[in-house]
Amino acid sequence: DYIDVSNQLPIANEITVSVWIRTNDNSLFVLGERSSNSDANIAYSLHVVESGKVLWYISNGAYIISDVVVNDGNWHFISGKFKPNSEITLYVDGVKKTAATSASSINPAVIPFKIASGAGSNNYFSGLIDEVKVWNYALTDAEIMSEFDAGNAAIKISVATEKNNYVTNEQIKLR
Repeated sequence: DYIDVSNQLPIANEITVSVWIRTNDNSLFVLGERSSNSDANIAYSLHVVESGKVLWYISNGAYIISDVVVNDGNWHFISGKFKPNSEITLYVDGVKKTAATSASSINPAVIPFKIASGAGSNNYFSGLIDEVKVWNYALTDAEIMSEFDAGNAAIKISVATEKNNYVTNEQIKLR
């Protein structure tokens, strides 16, 4: 199972995403706007790669890979943020990793936002996904850590624009 919003989210430059995942698998698409492996068809995406680590990718070649393995069957908090011409940052369970980037923007091509299904027919997430959130600005480190620390039992999918959260009480349970 997966979610395909069928529209591009209103994200032009900065972005922050966060999600809780639980999996024993690897080579998994978690969320993003990606319709193929060509940079022309990628805005941003979050993956669990073959090593079990997390990849946060922004169009135009900006990416970062975590030092933390997440395919151990435990719940993990993942957050990625991007600030054009500045940095790309990835958090896994509160551990921050930052890299400088010269990428100036997110690909403006109209690419649908998806959760648990990326490019290709066998790029589905296997496990549980909870509390998906997307902001069209870069959260501060303190705001991201607050999201991690909250770790509350509320199960929700959330998309934020203009600093307003839109929430539904749903859990995505995937095969």
